[in-house]
Amino acid sequence: MFDRLVQLIVDSLKLFMFWTVVPSYAGGVILRLGTFHRLATPGFHWVWPFSIETTLLTNVVPETMNVGPQSLTTKDGVSIVIATVVTFGVSDPKVFLLEIEGGNQVVDDSTYGVVSELVLSKTWDELRHTDVANELTKAVRRQAKRYGVDVRSVAVSDLTRSRSLRLMSPHLKHVAM
Repeated sequence: MFDRLVQLIVDSLKLFMFWTVVPSYAGGVILRLGTFHRLATPGFHWVWPFSIETTLLTNVVPETMNVGPQSLTTKDGVSIVIATVVTFGVSDPKVFLLEIEGGNQVVDDSTYGVVSELVLSKTWDELRHTDVANELTKAVRRQAKRYGVDVRSVAVSDLTRSRSLRLMSPHLKHVAM
């Protein structure tokens, strides 16, 4: 019972806060009555109390994301498995926070799509002998930019021929290996 009373007092005091502090690793937006009012850069900001203005923050420093392995088939019919690591940061907190849902999922989905398109358009030899990471970085960067994300690099962490066989025809029951 006492802990609920303390929580009520703390929550009540938060209504009277007329400032917010944005840490150096974050960026964000200040909403007035639920609509965008201004950007919140690192530092001290005055805000209207009683939740008239609220602050939404996101991490803007670079981070990495492992994009899980994808089983794909190249243009010449070779089954491969490819996995990537994406290094990115938020470049536009307004777009990232207010115009999309699930920002990190956007990076993951964009990378999956671009990797798939690239692999399907190249042969196995082309994949092994070209700068795939550079091509992927450029394409993922273009895709993610519209979501307020700056992709710094895409590295291929695994590119191997697949050992499994995926049956394409529903009438095939089994395949001897």
